[in-house]
Amino acid sequence: MSNLRKRCFFEANEKESNLVETNTITTEFPKPHLVHQLAAAVSILVSLAFIGTRIPGLVYLEPCFTFTLIIFVPWPIYHVIQQYRGTFRRNAKAATMAIGWPAFCSVITGIALFGILGNMPIGLFFTIASFSLASLLISIINWHWQRRLHAAIADGLIFVGKRGFTVKELLLIVASISIVLASAVPSLKPLRGHLVSAKDAPFFIPAGASDITYNYMSHSIRYECTIDEQAFLDHFAEEEGIEQFSGGRLVQTFIDCSTVPYKLGDRRVFEGWTYSRQEEDRGRYFTYDRPTQRLYYYSHSR
Repeated sequence: MSNLRKRCFFEANEKESNLVETNTITTEFPKPHLVHQLAAAVSILVSLAFIGTRIPGLVYLEPCFTFTLIIFVPWPIYHVIQQYRGTFRRNAKAATMAIGWPAFCSVITGIALFGILGNMPIGLFFTIASFSLASLLISIINWHWQRRLHAAIADGLIFVGKRGFTVKELLLIVASISIVLASAVPSLKPLRGHLVSAKDAPFFIPAGASDITYNYMSHSIRYECTIDEQAFLDHFAEEEGIEQFSGGRLVQTFIDCSTVPYKLGDRRVFEGWTYSRQEEDRGRYFTYDRPTQRLYYYSHSR
């Protein structure tokens, strides 16, 4: 009986010792610094917003929208999951996988930036450059965090994570879906519009424009609108090659908006401004009719 008590006593002490050791190890396991958490939060938010902008691929029967949805959306979805698991659930493998997407975004935008360096407004240049550098910084922060996790594992530390979803995480999932939908709404505007306002168009319209008629596709934009001449010149101030003309120039205008797509016809403009630029299969053209204050715009990427 005495031996049995001693055995139970030693087994209890051994279990208690293991429990203390496990708790100590769990406590010592690296926790994400505020910088890691902020980088993860920004990365997740931007990825969710990007996913939302691709939602039109589910709505519009337009091949390029659907193609970009299929090609680009799975990666940010995967990144959001791995970024959360890697940073907030301290999963070393997930943290390693979270490096890839921001690094890819940084490289792609960097290549695009230098590829069209001389053909973009200075504001757009700084926007793209800032995004590229921010993506690179997030990738570096993720790399630093996964190194800490792998080093801890190499030292024999074990992190006992929670299984399943907590109430907080379920609320975060709902919030994530809300962010995706909020980002999708501005993109879910009609691909065609007749005499609408600027806020109803699915693309950027010069400030002060009204009575907008447009036909929008993934590879081309055609619109015409009424706009004051000074507002027109202010909007296209950074474009080199805008010329005044007189004597007549043909432009294409919408002549029948009761059919899909809208029917086009020729119209002669006698005085105003014109611009034309084409590089390989890309082009951008617009003509401003001074007497009627009407702008005719067309651009295509193929």
